[in-house]
Amino acid sequence: RDEFADTKLSHAAYLRRIVEERGSENIIHVGARAFVKEELEFLTENNIKTISDSDIRNGNGPKLLEQMTDKFENLYVSIDLDVLDPAFAPGVGNPEAIGITSRELYDMVVALKNKKIKAADIVELNPMFDNGATASLAARMISIIIAMNLK
Repeated sequence: RDEFADTKLSHAAYLRRIVEERGSENIIHVGARAFVKEELEFLTENNIKTISDSDIRNGNGPKLLEQMTDKFENLYVSIDLDVLDPAFAPGVGNPEAIGITSRELYDMVVALKNKKIKAADIVELNPMFDNGATASLAARMISIIIAMNLK
């Protein structure tokens, strides 16, 4: 989206701002679902490489991610916890059913084990809605990324 709630800098418009500032050639958009027409057009018009949630659920996500990141020496990884099904991550800002599982997210992160992850972040964790499961999962993902980069 170009903006959300009349704001250009928001959680719903981050990708567009990055593309405006840095271009799209180094972006891989992973796991998103429930697109609106404007978002699909933006991905297509800007040739943004995409791994869909159905690619992940069908077991193809890790291999696709390895292939798409093959040309990159260093990575910045941003994990938006909204990608997860609320059964696995209830404490997010925008829960939406039929997301990926925590195991599928783990498999995607581990697919990057041979990459240099220079920086990473976790977004959309909302402790007001969490029972502890989401925070625990977020901490686990960060610890895995750190451990993979200690070698």
